[in-house]
Amino acid sequence: MINSRYTQDLQQDLQQANKDKKTYSKQIKIFKNELFKVLEIQFKEWSLSKSEQEVALLLLLKGLSLEEISQIRGTKEKTIRQQQASTIYQKSNLKGRHELSAYFAVKSLF
Repeated sequence: MINSRYTQDLQQDLQQANKDKKTYSKQIKIFKNELFKVLEIQFKEWSLSKSEQEVALLLLLKGLSLEEISQIRGTKEKTIRQQQASTIYQKSNLKGRHELSAYFAVKSLF
């Protein structure tokens, strides 16, 4: 009987975990959509070009290095650094990727 009760408890726990997973998946999807809306609005306020927006997303969301971004985009790292990352920071009045990340972390809290 102990094993039977233990098995029932495990099955109930598994069912609850599956329900929780569905709930969390929906919440994550909503959060991601809202985050992208916030990013899109802010990028427009800063007048970032499409390529600058792409670089900013790769810096922020993926946490990629400039070298990794240059490989993905098929350009030189110097181009990413000088023409895009620097322009992003200038347009946003932020000093670098850490301030860029912190800006959106703080913004999402309030």
